[in-house]
Amino acid sequence: SRMILENMHLHSLCQKNTLQNAAGNVLDLLLTNVDGTTVRACEPMVDVDVAHPPFDFLIPLSNCPRKHYPTATFSFNFSKGDYAAMNSYLSNFDWSVLSTLPFEEALDKFYSVILNALSQFVPK
Repeated sequence: SRMILENMHLHSLCQKNTLQNAAGNVLDLLLTNVDGTTVRACEPMVDVDVAHPPFDFLIPLSNCPRKHYPTATFSFNFSKGDYAAMNSYLSNFDWSVLSTLPFEEALDKFYSVILNALSQFVPK
């Protein structure tokens, strides 16, 4: 825990998740140094582990510091993404299928859907 605290201090990270589980504890961390980050409870995508209630969060990108990183071999051109079409695609996906799968398979399926959406609606 000391190493975690040292790294949090080094990177000016704050813990933003305050949502308690059934036992009144906060086990899941959301560490960020971006002001204006919000956290809220949300509907589960799969069966809930009572120790880890689901939450979603919003990190306002306008508050993120701009840094220059080396260019990857390929990268998505997020500034030219068709986010209306991606939103429609994701909104129309039958997410209930995830609740019928074991956790690992549900997670794999979730990532597959997200990566497919990126491939379809964000040019490289």
